[in-house]
Amino acid sequence: MLKSTLGRAAAAGTLALAALGGTVALAGPASAVGSSACTSSYVSNGGQLVPSVNTLTRAGALNLRTGPGTGYSSRGSLYQAGFYATCSARNYSWVYGKVLSGAHRGQWGWVARQYTGLA
Repeated sequence: MLKSTLGRAAAAGTLALAALGGTVALAGPASAVGSSACTSSYVSNGGQLVPSVNTLTRAGALNLRTGPGTGYSSRGSLYQAGFYATCSARNYSWVYGKVLSGAHRGQWGWVARQYTGLA
């Protein structure tokens, strides 16, 4: 009851602000960006830039994310899964690719490079 009352009050305040000429910016969760967020078509591996590479995830539970950063939602956790990295973002610290093994096999997403076998 309290939650719905607060929701109605917030909506009324937003409408009142808009009616007075104010602007209202509503921010939702970061949406999926896929490979469009790649800033490099290369992946850093051992100090060399390669166009793509197979690797394994090393963390106990590594998030497969919808974009390059922790602000993006998780598609699920990878547990020592095979991963085919195809491009990178954020100064090569995030890699985009396809999960090759495990529960999320076949899904595409972003992982933090530091938690993979990439050096």
